[in-house]
Amino acid sequence: MKGFFSNSKENLGIRIIFYLIFVYIFLFCLFQFNLYNYFDYIDFDLAIYNQVIWNTLHGNFFYSSIRGGAYFKDHIPLILLIFIPIYLLFQSPLTLLFLQSIFLGLAAWPLFLLAREKLEMKFCVFFVFLYLIYPPVGWLNQYEFHPEAFAPFFLLFTFYYLKKNNFKFFILFMILSLMCKEDVSLTIL
Repeated sequence: MKGFFSNSKENLGIRIIFYLIFVYIFLFCLFQFNLYNYFDYIDFDLAIYNQVIWNTLHGNFFYSSIRGGAYFKDHIPLILLIFIPIYLLFQSPLTLLFLQSIFLGLAAWPLFLLAREKLEMKFCVFFVFLYLIYPPVGWLNQYEFHPEAFAPFFLLFTFYYLKKNNFKFFILFMILSLMCKEDVSLTIL
């Protein structure tokens, strides 16, 4: 981190990246809020995950009456356990939607850290911008709630700490990545 804010071009680039991330998170949280308030969802995934977290919080571990029993028979999204304390404070499906937008937006930060290793600041800002406007990222964010939406954040940090030879954080973020969905292991391999 030595020299992280050493010159004004780098400082300006970092401020632009923070601004881009903030705008992305704000716009998609607003978008999610409107979709939710106007009942504009076409699937029931949000209802399933909201019920699973609510039931887990209230003593019925990973139970979903929508899926007819324990949710583990479909997928194993253990990452949901990390969000239970936040959900405890704000018991709403919007909490899940906002967390998804926040993590997808914040995934631009490890992307920047990786790009900064090899590229000039203007190209780092450009790649962050490309990630944030990439249509599949936006589609994943607006299409209800899915635990695999947290994988880009954790996977990019996994790769970053692998490149930095920081084994402890590499293992931590690899485990967090694997907790998003069982098939993330294919990406890790």
